[in-house]
Amino acid sequence: PALQVPWAIYLTISQLDIGLATDMRFAVGGMVITGSLLSLVTVVLLLARSYFAVHVAIAGLTLWLGTGLNGLIASPIGPRGLPPAFVTPLWLAVPGVALFGLIVWALLVRRRMPRPLAILTSIGLLVLAGMLIYDVWSSPHVHNKALVNKGSVGWDVLDLAEIIALLIAALALRAGYVRWALFGSTFGVALFVGDAWFNVVLSHGESFYEALVFLAVGEIPTAVVCLVGVVAATRAAVQFDPITWVPATPATPANEAA
Repeated sequence: PALQVPWAIYLTISQLDIGLATDMRFAVGGMVITGSLLSLVTVVLLLARSYFAVHVAIAGLTLWLGTGLNGLIASPIGPRGLPPAFVTPLWLAVPGVALFGLIVWALLVRRRMPRPLAILTSIGLLVLAGMLIYDVWSSPHVHNKALVNKGSVGWDVLDLAEIIALLIAALALRAGYVRWALFGSTFGVALFVGDAWFNVVLSHGESFYEALVFLAVGEIPTAVVCLVGVVAATRAAVQFDPITWVPATPATPANEAA
């Protein structure tokens, strides 16, 4: 992952101050589908006491933290001038960050997930998905294109977050800090996949073809590198740093043999 840092730095310094965002409907659709699926999948994995709930929760935290920060940056443009995929209101972003952050803290930091907490957060995530769908559904009709002044600020923050994720993953993997390696690598996968998606759907003309080139030579390969880090960290964590589910999962012959 450390070898990808120069690429992220290049993306940071090459952003334009003013940009024309196109295909906003695709951006909105991607936001609604991804946000809802992350909530639903996390609920299923939590109730099933699956270790992979950690990964999806980190991705959810990344989504809501990123869209919330972008909402604060882009709010001077006018929250009603752009759809929720570009300007996420605080009343929607804060619960998302809080719920997914709580899950990440319980599973990755404390390594304990009491059953009542899993149930309560699952209910909260289902409500969050409903709030997201309602917010998009009730938003006024907007044009499929929008001129974004100082749009580079949001992209710069995203690229800076990508650099931080790569450094965390690289340093943690090298030092053997399994939890930080898992967080940094998963954080990186979510950031680079999201970056690639929004670059493609919000660009047009020459910028669209540039976005495709960046996707092919930069963002997707970097996401794959981070995914390798996720796999390595997950294998180590499952073996040496398991999660304690409270109450404990009933013993089965398969579990006892393991």
